Amino acid sequence: MLSNTSAIVALHPSNIPRKSCNILTAWFVKGELTAERLQNLFTDSKIPKERAFQNLRRVWTTFLGYTFWRTVPNFKISNHIRQYDYGGRFNLTKPSNAEDIKEIVCKLEGVEWREHQSPWEFLLINGLVDSKDGSTQTCFILRFNHVLGDGYSIYNFIDALFDKKTLFPGKSSETLNVSVVSKLRTVFMTPYYSVGCFVPLIFGRKIYNGKLSRDGRCSFTRPIPVVDIKKIAKFHKVSSTTVAHCVVQRVIGKALREAKMFIPEKLSIRSPVPVFTAPNHPGGFVNHFTLATAELPTLIDPVSTHLKQIERSLIDIKSPTASLLFQYITSIISLFPIAIRRVICEGMAEFGLSYAISTFPCSTHPEYVDGLEVTQVLSIIGLPGSPGMDVLTTGTNRELVFSFCVDKKIFQSDETTRKLGMLVEDEIKELLNDVH
Repeated sequence: MLSNTSAIVALHPSNIPRKSCNILTAWFVKGELTAERLQNLFTDSKIPKERAFQNLRRVWTTFLGYTFWRTVPNFKISNHIRQYDYGGRFNLTKPSNAEDIKEIVCKLEGVEWREHQSPWEFLLINGLVDSKDGSTQTCFILRFNHVLGDGYSIYNFIDALFDKKTLFPGKSSETLNVSVVSKLRTVFMTPYYSVGCFVPLIFGRKIYNGKLSRDGRCSFTRPIPVVDIKKIAKFHKVSSTTVAHCVVQRVIGKALREAKMFIPEKLSIRSPVPVFTAPNHPGGFVNHFTLATAELPTLIDPVSTHLKQIERSLIDIKSPTASLLFQYITSIISLFPIAIRRVICEGMAEFGLSYAISTFPCSTHPEYVDGLEVTQVLSIIGLPGSPGMDVLTTGTNRELVFSFCVDKKIFQSDETTRKLGMLVEDEIKELLNDVH
């Protein structure tokens, strides 16, 4: 039976287009890889043998209103790891480059999955042209239904497939023992944090109040050096995560101004936080997080005040007591039949929230897969189950990419949506000017 966050995400069958939430990540490497090579690596790796990766052989189904895992009887790795084979409007021109891949990643977000097949695929695209030096690259796109796993599961899968270890802050497998005092504190502080959780949901001011189309548009930044974000954080004495949140808030505010739309004083967000009883992600392909909500100021000058206010809000939602509360709420919701879960989860996503954001850390060293250097990583999370806009940061080799997946009705202009990545770059440049 599906439990906790996996049950929260499993609201609609994966073979219905634009109903199930998918995660996509594109990795660019120097040189050439083949599907046959990757299929052999998969077969020889620990992935088929370890229970932690069993979701890659599963689909989920419903029985008496509840959701259950079912193992695929005739699992074939060639159905999942293969050369890119989408045609029609998903066809790639030759030669292609990173910009073409960004367009394809956005289009693939809403594609339905085949019935009776675990909803994940690993697609190889060869012969890409590196716009920097004209060399040949390979891109592999990992696309999977969020029910199977979360963002950190991507790194677990890539590490296991290529027998490597990604190094970045916050990734380990230790478990935290929660004291009785902490649990008692949670009981007494529940009313306070409950108000903080539900105010953004009920009274939050949305960017767009009409019915969403669930037709997404994407925008990406170029790779941004993590050292630049750290310089800003150090200068203003805040965390790098705070800087990322502040940049996104200010960019959304400026995009609304450009689109001549109303700019709310605060925007309500949804963000994943660690499971407090085991804050470090385990191995394998699993969902291991809970969701928190917060209200963040949209545009405040000077920016130093803006950063400080956002940091206070983020500290609140990531405190031990708040994390335990969100964990309990997630567990309770997951116990309801799927019909009730849909009403609760979709209602919470659409009522008062403006967007969802996940800020993943960046690897602290150059990465290689099968001896080939990774030059860029970018990812998106699909719109189903979200308020209509998902923001994600991922990267490699100390360079971060901000990505936006936005319902076309949010800003009511494709041009404004596609500028979001450029606006992030401009905002970071402005913040760096203050540092210098």
